[in-house]
Amino acid sequence: MTTTIIKPLHERRILIVEDESDTAQRIALILGRRGGAQTSCAASVRVAQELLKEGPIPDVIILDHNLGDDIGTTIACGMRTQSGATSPKIVSFSAQPREVILSTCPDPSIFDLILTKGETSLDELVRQLGLLFGK
Repeated sequence: MTTTIIKPLHERRILIVEDESDTAQRIALILGRRGGAQTSCAASVRVAQELLKEGPIPDVIILDHNLGDDIGTTIACGMRTQSGATSPKIVSFSAQPREVILSTCPDPSIFDLILTKGETSLDELVRQLGLLFGK
């Protein structure tokens, strides 16, 4: 069986912020195989903020909503105010319903995409990410 590579993701830097390591590793694996993406993972807001400070800024940040003692929108809001024109695409990928995610966010436009785990397969996540960068 041949795996189709999603060209718009090839060599894109993607930060996965997910506190469940199995989920983070599955996302990273499929993005690498199907998209040729360069992935890194952070299990908390604090670790993600450290990675972002160290650089380089990723092309995409995939955020879970519930991250232990913090929420993914903390990173999303911080990235939009700090990065300006160089801001990465921000994707919410959480089991939380869209309404819950948006209720914690001062500006819903900080997200380029909101997808719900359980409703969205990992293949669909890859496809949607490809569309964010497609021409």
